[in-house]
Amino acid sequence: MVFRTLLAVFATVAAAQGQSCVFPFTYHGGTFNSCTSVDSDVAWCSTDAVYVGNYVDCDERYCTFPFTYHGMTFTTCTMYDDDRPWCSISPQYGSDHVYCSDGAAVLSVDAEVDKPAGCHFPFEYNGVTHTTCTMADSSDPWCSLDQVFDGDWAWCTEGDCVFPFEYANKTYDSCTTDDNDGFAWCSMTPLFEDNWVYCDSGGCGGALTDRQGRVESPNYPVGYPDNQDCKWLLQPRGGHATISFGDFNLEASGSLFTTCPFDYVQVTALDGTDTGQRCGTDTPANVSSHTDITVHFVTDASINSRGFYFDYSVLGGAPGTQACGGEVTGNSGEVASSGFPAHYDNNVDCTWTLPPRDGTTGVTVTFTEFMLEHVEEHELGQYTGCIYDFVEIFDGPNRLGRWCGDKGPDPVTSANGLKVRFKTDAHTVDSGFKFSYQYST
Repeated sequence: MVFRTLLAVFATVAAAQGQSCVFPFTYHGGTFNSCTSVDSDVAWCSTDAVYVGNYVDCDERYCTFPFTYHGMTFTTCTMYDDDRPWCSISPQYGSDHVYCSDGAAVLSVDAEVDKPAGCHFPFEYNGVTHTTCTMADSSDPWCSLDQVFDGDWAWCTEGDCVFPFEYANKTYDSCTTDDNDGFAWCSMTPLFEDNWVYCDSGGCGGALTDRQGRVESPNYPVGYPDNQDCKWLLQPRGGHATISFGDFNLEASGSLFTTCPFDYVQVTALDGTDTGQRCGTDTPANVSSHTDITVHFVTDASINSRGFYFDYSVLGGAPGTQACGGEVTGNSGEVASSGFPAHYDNNVDCTWTLPPRDGTTGVTVTFTEFMLEHVEEHELGQYTGCIYDFVEIFDGPNRLGRWCGDKGPDPVTSANGLKVRFKTDAHTVDSGFKFSYQYST
């Protein structure tokens, strides 16, 4: 894996030796309360609150947070029903758990008090009152669970949609799959304004709208039906999405030379991850990504088996926490779009500020990587046709230009301070960008 190769080259491994995990820790804008396999083929954790290259590998049987036990939700190790701190290794406790080491940074706490599941309307966020779901500081519609937002929130669902709604000169009284790759959706305004959410398909496949859960194949474990073609979609929404298969038993291929010609599961992500077609007892590998993950399940017209289940979770991505925008720190450093070099998110609008600083004469911004949504040849570079995904640079109040495609800005220096704005639309993404900054003294 690229992560572990880079980590071996650049990480201060010696500093990590003998150290314990620090929970929670931040990595690439995501917050982790347990070991993770993000960007790695081995579970790992950071030994610093914000990952700076120091890490340790975790035992393969590591805690999963949050987990549910007897209807209570735990975000750290607990001593509930035991005299030693323990944790579950799956989101829904079955019978499999591990004991937490006495020296671990995670301590036992009481179970969380569950918040109401529904949105609280109206609610106040950052001084603004919202009477419906909002996309403020988020790539997807969300709501507060309290009258004044205090950190407890939920993604909005089809229950927050408006019916009927109008889209493309048609009126809809229920969810539709039009123009959305077969996934059901609905509008949150009477006239569609790009403010929409996925709907629960109620059958095989569909968008996974909860932040964690378990999916079972139809009729599991009795046996799945014939002629199934189902897709489940899991979106990270500014965080990290993970899918992990438990039981897995499909019709075997019956041949050493043919890959799953009958029934199969295939997991793919927009960052290029692809498990290939899996059947028999050849369980798909765990997949973690900050891009959309799709699980595709196909069966033929005869012979079936027990089926499968997989657990999923989305960590990070809370409103206002995406690693996008803000004032840079230090007199030099690097900034990358969310998820780089994997795909950035839709509906992003954020600005990095590089203000003038005492003791410095100016700041220089240099783009080292740049690949935004593909546009026609005549639209590349600073052409005003950059209306989809683009980067803008401001020198004080003056806009220096707008860039898109694969033609990024030349190095820019200013004594007045600079601002770099990144905006994306609701469709089509690419790998993003990276720029370095340096203050002169």
